[in-house]
Amino acid sequence: MKHRFLAAPVLLAAIAVLAVDTAPARAEGRPVPVVGPTLQNYFSVTVLESINVGTDQVADTQRWKTTVSGNSAMTLMIELASDANGNALGVYNAGDVSPALFEIFPGTAVAGQYAMASFRPLTSQLLVTVFNGDGTVASSVTHNGVTTNNFGYYIHHAAGGTGYSQDARNAGDTARMLVFKGTGDNVGNWWMCFEDNNPDDPDGDRDFDDAVVFVESINPTPVAHTSWGALKSRFR
Repeated sequence: MKHRFLAAPVLLAAIAVLAVDTAPARAEGRPVPVVGPTLQNYFSVTVLESINVGTDQVADTQRWKTTVSGNSAMTLMIELASDANGNALGVYNAGDVSPALFEIFPGTAVAGQYAMASFRPLTSQLLVTVFNGDGTVASSVTHNGVTTNNFGYYIHHAAGGTGYSQDARNAGDTARMLVFKGTGDNVGNWWMCFEDNNPDDPDGDRDFDDAVVFVESINPTPVAHTSWGALKSRFR
């Protein structure tokens, strides 16, 4: 059972979707079942999005790349579990067999903190600054070696392990991130919804509301055709 929300604006270089495959979109197929009403209620009641979490999931959105369009706003809305302080969110190089984790939002974050991050394609860097609710700087870090034209997103908890946006990296090829298109005033933007899959949570807790990320001003890229079997074999 989840308990409270944390909202954090994150500024990133504009990103575009780069698909890893055409079919199947996910090893467990589409649509991925979403347990419980929390995510649907969040879209329908809290942010007034015309999104059906069961039928409006967007396929082929497991890898991302930066574009030359500059920076765009990205808002992170995390619904925290009872062990909330353990959840961290960030990016990784999607092409690496054993990728390093480049943290954007730390597991020690508290309500009211927010982060500002910027990709630097020319230097393969990711600059991240975390702020307190009053605007003072809590921490800052520069990640080196970030592949800005081919990265994925992750959620991590010491107990639940790491969940990747690329299904093939997850145990049982299980989806740990769902993507939805924004509607109304949010058309052209995207929602990314993560499942932390913490073993301390009740069985069947696949609600995909452990980290909800809103990304503005992004553009989809053409589907990258590749063998799903070949992709999975790289991570085994």
